[in-house]
Amino acid sequence: MKKRRRAYRFRHHFRQFYLIVEKEAESSGLIESTELRRVIGFWGLFSMGYADVGADVFIALGVVVVVAGVMAPFALAVAATAYVAVCLAYAELSFKYPHAGGASYFAKKAFGSLHGFLAGWFLTFAYVTDISLFALTSAAYFQKLLVSLGLGWIDTVQYLGIITSVLILFLLAINYVGIKESSRLNEVFTALGLVTLSALIVVGAFAVWEAFKLGISWMNAWSVDPYTFFYATALSFCSFIGVSSIAQAAEEAKEVGKIVKAFIITGLAVVGIAEGLLISMALSIPAQSISENVHRALFLLAEKAPFVGKWLSYWVCFSAFTICLVSANTGVIGASRVLYGMRREGLAPYFLGKVHKKRKTPYIAIILFSVIAIAIVLLNTLGGILDLEAMIAIYNFGALLTHAYVMLSHIALREEGASWKSPVSVRLGDREIPLTSVIGLVLCALIIAALFSRKIIGLAYGLTWTAAGLFMYWVMRWKSRS
Repeated sequence: MKKRRRAYRFRHHFRQFYLIVEKEAESSGLIESTELRRVIGFWGLFSMGYADVGADVFIALGVVVVVAGVMAPFALAVAATAYVAVCLAYAELSFKYPHAGGASYFAKKAFGSLHGFLAGWFLTFAYVTDISLFALTSAAYFQKLLVSLGLGWIDTVQYLGIITSVLILFLLAINYVGIKESSRLNEVFTALGLVTLSALIVVGAFAVWEAFKLGISWMNAWSVDPYTFFYATALSFCSFIGVSSIAQAAEEAKEVGKIVKAFIITGLAVVGIAEGLLISMALSIPAQSISENVHRALFLLAEKAPFVGKWLSYWVCFSAFTICLVSANTGVIGASRVLYGMRREGLAPYFLGKVHKKRKTPYIAIILFSVIAIAIVLLNTLGGILDLEAMIAIYNFGALLTHAYVMLSHIALREEGASWKSPVSVRLGDREIPLTSVIGLVLCALIIAALFSRKIIGLAYGLTWTAAGLFMYWVMRWKSRS
């Protein structure tokens, strides 16, 4: 036992010595610096945020309409209020601390190493479930294309799970071999996504007008009590997850001031598009039709386009397939990137951030998180019944707690005379409190209560992940002290 402790102590001190020597060598120019280059402009930052958040509408909107009916746009508006608060907190903190760690860095700065670890661990869980959920949605739209080509036998939940697993394995292989993430590629997909969703909003406006002329007979089919309404609000929050991608890229922004602009414009764009699509779906498509196609509901809206509905629906399927697949790939990259950043801050074990000698990719994290994502998909599809609400609840667990940490850090790190501060603050003694983050925290708490009181499976997955992380953190600290 004493020999093992001496070996642990030796490795710990050697690693610390190596990091100091490496840093000195970088500063003296003996080796190439590992700092990220500032090469991303405003459109690149916006694309990173929107490419992740913009794909969410292909998942959440159908579920929200099924739960809340014509009250769905109001439920989304409440969730959007919390989302705006998150955007403002991220904007101020990223402007002040433009580091790639994002939420993990903010929480460590505000509350210490344990909270920095938890914020990063929750964000990693959000990325892992991002892989499973977006790969599933991508597979669902791809499955619809195959059915349209005459392969009706493939239209089952079991085949959906198999297609999703194959897509995740494809992403694993790409990221293992080595992929150079291109901001320009993100920008192209963002532009295509904006055009597609804008076209759907126009189609939706036409469909709503036609529905009103004919008389909407299904509007009274929903009876929404307050609890169900807030549960729909909790599900709506899935439409606004992913804005943390901008914070992850803050260290690579050409101008720090562009970060604030990117967060604000992304927030406004996503809220506007999501509300427009949700109003169109709630008022123009019968509830039964949406419930039967809840995982690919925007396909139904595209079919309502006059003259070109059939072809537009095919384009929406293809667009959703590509955008959601890119978002799932962002999850693979993001999870490994967060763990790599946490390892750099001493918040995660060395092996999770280990880089392949030849490929130069964090291969252990990529393989581990991809396998976990496949397991989540198979557990929710092989039974023949797809519980998309449960998967959204699992996705929301990590995202909501990460956002809560960001807003708590925003309150704790608020300083007088900062270069840029989010609006609407109040004085509490000698401290200035950002009111937006206080409101956002209250809404996040209500969303968490409404979501997990009805979908306990999301809480079960999340608590299991948290327990595993805390055990890993305890072992890591115990080894460093031995």
